[in-house]
Amino acid sequence: MARSSLSVGKTEFRSRQQGSISLFQWLFLFACLLLSLGGAFAFLTLHHPLKNTTESIIHLREGDGALALAKLIRPVRPNYLTLTTDQLVLSVLARGYSLKAGEYDLKASPTLWSLVQAIHSGRTYTRSITFIEGWTFRQWQEALRHAPGIRADPRAVDSRATARELAPQFDSIEGLLMAETYFYQWGDSDLELYRRAHQLMQTELKSRLSDSKVSEDSNRGDITHPLTWSQADYQTLILASIVEKESGQFADQRRIARVFLNRLSQNMRLQSDPTVIYALGSSFTGDLTRADLKIDSPYNTYREKGLPPTPIANPGKQAIAAVLSPDTGSWLYFVGRGDGSSEFSTSLKAHNLAVRKYQLGIE
Repeated sequence: MARSSLSVGKTEFRSRQQGSISLFQWLFLFACLLLSLGGAFAFLTLHHPLKNTTESIIHLREGDGALALAKLIRPVRPNYLTLTTDQLVLSVLARGYSLKAGEYDLKASPTLWSLVQAIHSGRTYTRSITFIEGWTFRQWQEALRHAPGIRADPRAVDSRATARELAPQFDSIEGLLMAETYFYQWGDSDLELYRRAHQLMQTELKSRLSDSKVSEDSNRGDITHPLTWSQADYQTLILASIVEKESGQFADQRRIARVFLNRLSQNMRLQSDPTVIYALGSSFTGDLTRADLKIDSPYNTYREKGLPPTPIANPGKQAIAAVLSPDTGSWLYFVGRGDGSSEFSTSLKAHNLAVRKYQLGIE
């Protein structure tokens, strides 16, 4: 009987032992289930498509973390994924995926997971700004002042200061910037864009000079002194800036360039209205008067012979090409026809008749 009791006791012990193992297994399975549910929820949170929105650009600032990002994406998230759940998932991800400051386009990231990857790798949103041929440096400054995300560099406060940074051999940056569309990211400086525009102008002018073989081409006329090429390049830009302001049509620009070259070769004044307008600056009312033509300024080509001391605007590629490859002719005068084109004359008598016809309406 004692032996039988011992056998029964061992059986009961094994049963209790088996019962406790089953409990551990149940707890383990429950934990796995919770982890699976958590993983599935995290997967859903990260891979649920972001809503379409007209305002798709978000700006993550320096020091912003998971909560800031969760708030920024709130408008494109479904209601059942709350701010807290997004913050929780992003907080976990932020330990392995750092969030870099900048602007990001939600349209380029269809899910939160792809957005986090873009932010971690710094694939920021690219903006653009277009500078128009013939704009002055002040107009460039004004455009950049209103461009989102552009940082004002104190070293580019005005034309003279910018020249000291980019072209110290000149007193003004006017005319040394190439009109073009430039791309930038939030936080880029105005000086950096000026630098790129200045480098592009140098490249363009060097290419044009090489193509036209200007040092051997007498068709261009003598607008330079026997100085360094950098000074010759600068004088090319001065004339190109005047041509740019006179007309936007390439055929006319080539003829206008020839008119000015002919006048320079005969020691005549250029008598270009845009140079006087530049001299007047902010005092120009929009209507050039006879009194304006008498202003005492080195830019007044009605009074001063030769080229003005600096360009009067930033010329485009077309105007530069017109100066380096002007048309052939003996014209000394031109007047606008009122339709954007110009009438060219070889004598003052013919010019006066053209003025009467196209500006005064007298046949």
